[in-house]
Amino acid sequence: MTGRSVHATAVVMARQGLLLLGPSGSGKSALASDLICRGARLVADDRVLLTKHNNTLVAEAPPALHGLLELRGVGVVRVPATGPTPVRLVADLGRAPNCRVPDGLTWTEQGITIQRLDLLDVPNVPNVLELLLRKDVQRVAPVDVGDDYAEPR
Repeated sequence: MTGRSVHATAVVMARQGLLLLGPSGSGKSALASDLICRGARLVADDRVLLTKHNNTLVAEAPPALHGLLELRGVGVVRVPATGPTPVRLVADLGRAPNCRVPDGLTWTEQGITIQRLDLLDVPNVPNVLELLLRKDVQRVAPVDVGDDYAEPR
């Protein structure tokens, strides 16, 4: 069992762990607050302890930060929080997608590879993440419709 601390925020939504990456000021805590308002639970804000358990990456808060969320312009607030959570998806708020429909982006930590989304300047990020974390939603390969489809009149 190994681990390290990273500058990130983690939440659980639809029983799925989400790790939010990005530089300071990129909106990780603000996005976490949006998701908490939609029913997510905070795992950790600002510092996230990542530990490898078997072949799963688990996120948790350092004990001194458990349940604390820093909101820019407000300060630190205490919110409902949960304990250690397996990470299913990584959202990077500091990187813009390199194409309209990116495919195969990953993030590797401690030898474990997890799906990554680059979400800088992507509209409706809370909606996108909430949808992708649902168990009944699955990403599929893009469908090529070509350039010869009829424009609506």
